[in-house]
Amino acid sequence: MGSGTYYVKVRSYNSTSPVYCGIYLTAAASQTTTTLGYPNGGASYDYYVTGDGRQTSFETLPYGNTTDTVLELYDLNGNLIASDDDYGTGAYSLISKVYLNNGQGYRLHVRNYSNGSPVYCQVTMTR
Repeated sequence: MGSGTYYVKVRSYNSTSPVYCGIYLTAAASQTTTTLGYPNGGASYDYYVTGDGRQTSFETLPYGNTTDTVLELYDLNGNLIASDDDYGTGAYSLISKVYLNNGQGYRLHVRNYSNGSPVYCQVTMTR
């Protein structure tokens, strides 16, 4: 939502009961998209990121040859946090809005859907 005047109507489920509540508004932080890399023909690629406590999204985008990508996000103990095959555009991948703990390390694994086949794409992180 952009800047402006907004109205919120709060009412009880029946019209005779009073409503006691608090409404808290916070401004959304601006988001920045960073390119982590451009896999260019290897079988798989790993990118290491550190969480900052915010929602973070990872996406593969077309770059070079068309690739059916898979994204897998792991903590540094090897536990799978999130994965995706085709939630992005076409055969590309998108892991959307995962919370990464502040100061904790993560590994983003990028591969072709056909294990061992070459990967060509752009890998981005938005937070």
